[in-house]
Amino acid sequence: MSTITNIAGSDIVKNSRTVINANFTALNNGKAESLETTNTVTFSATPNFDLSLGNFQKIVLTGDVTSSTITNLHAGQKITFFIFQNGAGGHTFVWPTDVHGGITIGSDANKCNIQKFECPGGTTTLYATSTGVINA
Repeated sequence: MSTITNIAGSDIVKNSRTVINANFTALNNGKAESLETTNTVTFSATPNFDLSLGNFQKIVLTGDVTSSTITNLHAGQKITFFIFQNGAGGHTFVWPTDVHGGITIGSDANKCNIQKFECPGGTTTLYATSTGVINA
């Protein structure tokens, strides 16, 4: 049975290992992972999604994304992408090469496309864990 305790009112510890620290950062295999933190990526035709900045990755398309990349991925990480179309809509998005199962995003203006991914142990690839939502 697991033991969960609160140390000095700041850290939550499970089996003598810090699981959530005072900054509400989860530790996954010894690597810090923010809890439900959104990383808003500035639009570019070649954006980089830094996964260490949050499990929710958001971008508003103001043009076409012709290629994209992810950095700081680690095993066990769960990521949700929120890809918004701006008021003009009609923009395309190319998923990073190490993301598998990404949807073809919808092109409706002012709509959002959402999809969840996970990185299984022993790999540095994100795999879709949902079919995604188009033009939400």
